[in-house]
Amino acid sequence: MMKLPVLLKREVPSPEDTPPKSGPSPWKKRLLRKRVLIPVVAGVVALSLGIHFFGGGQTALAADLTYTTAAVERRDITSEITGSGSLEAANSYSVTTLLEGTILTADFEEGDQVEEGTVLYTIDSSNASSSLEKAEISLNQSQRSYNNKLESLEDLNVTASTSGRVISLDVEVGDDVSAGQTVATIRNSDVMSLTVPFPADDAANFYVGQTASVTLDSTFEVLSGAVSKISAVDTVLTGNIIVREVTIDVTNPGGISTTQSATAEIDGVGSSSGSTFAYEDEAVVTAAISGEVASLQVAEGDWVDKNQVIVVLSSDTLADEIQSASESLRNAELSLESQYDQLDDYTITSPISGTIIDKNYKAGETTESNQVLCSIYDLSYLTMTLSVDELDIADIAVGQTVSITADAVEDATYEGVVTKVSVAGTSSGGVTTYPVTIRID
Repeated sequence: MMKLPVLLKREVPSPEDTPPKSGPSPWKKRLLRKRVLIPVVAGVVALSLGIHFFGGGQTALAADLTYTTAAVERRDITSEITGSGSLEAANSYSVTTLLEGTILTADFEEGDQVEEGTVLYTIDSSNASSSLEKAEISLNQSQRSYNNKLESLEDLNVTASTSGRVISLDVEVGDDVSAGQTVATIRNSDVMSLTVPFPADDAANFYVGQTASVTLDSTFEVLSGAVSKISAVDTVLTGNIIVREVTIDVTNPGGISTTQSATAEIDGVGSSSGSTFAYEDEAVVTAAISGEVASLQVAEGDWVDKNQVIVVLSSDTLADEIQSASESLRNAELSLESQYDQLDDYTITSPISGTIIDKNYKAGETTESNQVLCSIYDLSYLTMTLSVDELDIADIAVGQTVSITADAVEDATYEGVVTKVSVAGTSSGGVTTYPVTIRID
């Protein structure tokens, strides 16, 4: 850095350029002060002359006096403020790293011009890659755990596993239930199923949906039904009769129970034997998780559809588990983000555009944390700071031009511009100064 003397000029306008004001103008006030001083100076001169006259005579006095004359004219008065300061770059940056590792590339030299974002160093990141993989595994595990907890939250709504009528509700509001405990029984008794054997050769020609006739054993009442299932496996009855079981669904007129037996006929072929009816569907509904019964959505005897909510549970324990799983997931996300950020740190780029001033590490060397790898200066323009006395700071303004000379460059004058006048002063020895920033292109 060079210390440069600077010269700040301020022009004081001549009297005719000053607009008239009421009362004595500042210019006239200065003239009045000068008029007061003139007699005082004259008195001193007269006193000096008197002493000289009495001491040396009139001839000697005349010999010592000379006079200079000039034509009266109006001129501008210029006020100049001088000072010195050191030149600094427009911007500078010391490139550092918190990592320790082997430098793989450093493709630049001192004095090179680099643009912002230019890759300066690449550091071996093999260790970081392993840590990154571990962080990704941890995140996947946390995500699965959180998803499982959310699924458990859905299990608080106990739903019907089949369509049918609620035969029984085994819990009440406020009851504590455990996972696997029965909460309700659902049965579809509107449709009854009869499974009976038919000769295998005949059954092979039957099809699902085919019309069938069912005869009740007790009343010999004939009901219409439809084939819903045909077994693909042959079985042997007593007497070496080969048969296949066929299931027929019959609409329950209201009096058929599981104790009622019947036979069937399909396309003129009668069943080999009879059987008892069974409900088309019957299911026991159990709780998937533990909790307290918060509400009952149905009553006994109600018809419900498959997946309809019948009981709602609540669980403070599950809420805490979900919150904990959510926090664990977020921690895993932050850890992975940190690993990605660290991986980016293994590629060091230029933070500014400028000139490489020094290069402290080369390819093949091992970096040390908190050490300066290189320095970059932006020399597109220079700045300097000048300390101005408090008596003169009011005359300085942003945009004023500055004349600058350098001790190292003789007979050369440079021009600068005031870019900032700070209002934060510094006091020392009873004198306050204010920093003024100057830009030199």
